[in-house]
Amino acid sequence: MNQKGLTRGDGLVFLCVALIFGFSFAPYYKAVQSSSRGTNFAGGSSSDSDSGGGDSHSFNAWAQTHWPLMAVVILLPLLAFVALVLHRYMQNAEHRPVGGLTLRQWATAMGVVAAWAALWSLGGNAFGVADEVLKSVSVESEHGFGAFVILPFTLLMAVLLLIMDRVPALSYPLFVAAPQYPPGYVPMQPNYGTGMYPQPAPPGMSPTGMQSVPPGTPIAHMPPPVTPAAGVPAAAPAPAPAVASAPPAASSAPAGEFEQFWLAVPEARPLLPVGGLDKTPVATLEPGTWYLAVEAAGDGLVVEADGTRGVLWNTAGIQRGE
Repeated sequence: MNQKGLTRGDGLVFLCVALIFGFSFAPYYKAVQSSSRGTNFAGGSSSDSDSGGGDSHSFNAWAQTHWPLMAVVILLPLLAFVALVLHRYMQNAEHRPVGGLTLRQWATAMGVVAAWAALWSLGGNAFGVADEVLKSVSVESEHGFGAFVILPFTLLMAVLLLIMDRVPALSYPLFVAAPQYPPGYVPMQPNYGTGMYPQPAPPGMSPTGMQSVPPGTPIAHMPPPVTPAAGVPAAAPAPAPAVASAPPAASSAPAGEFEQFWLAVPEARPLLPVGGLDKTPVATLEPGTWYLAVEAAGDGLVVEADGTRGVLWNTAGIQRGE
């Protein structure tokens, strides 16, 4: 099922990845030479120190002498976000694993590994075991501010990847499309002057003069909106016959028969398989889109979404179309 785009949590993950990538060009390690002896620091940028005539040499995360740092701390968050985006837009992503894991699970794993590596990198030195030798020539190594800025963003990204699908505020769609109403259907709008809804329209007409559509009518068979010609006033409805002479109204459907209707959900809700014990969602209903409820299923509804039918058990707060 198409996940209908990115969520708010995905947007925060993208922000963390962008900041990690940007600060990767900041000094990650620094080597300070406090004596006048010449030492070659390959791959680093140097600047004169304020005292003693020494030099300060810095290395960012892209320095070739620290190549694993770039691959794990900088590129893994980027790959995690790419896997997350592919999962959101892939059809039936939950049922199409890659290497035994879904792309969503790969994204979480890569984000956690990147945060773990960034944390342990604070315990390393710019030159590893060579630091003891360099100390003999008055060269000291330390971490630059880039290391301390990248670490919190990798930790935040890992936490978001772990919890964002379980927190409603983070799993809400990042871009919400306008509701897609069926052709011929006009939602009832409240009268803001009185706080009341308009009076019911005559039979066969909507409050705006358009033809009403019975519940369950396929979209392909719905009539187009009917608008009066320019300059021609809409015909007044015929007076209703006396109640005494009106025959009893026949029920449009036998007693107990389910009448199909359109519905919209206030937040993303899963559709579970019809029948069986499998609890893996077959689709996800997104807010801002109308779906067709085709039959009842106990306390839930069988809903059709993009050609896939499943059971919507959580029907609290749904908006029902007429």
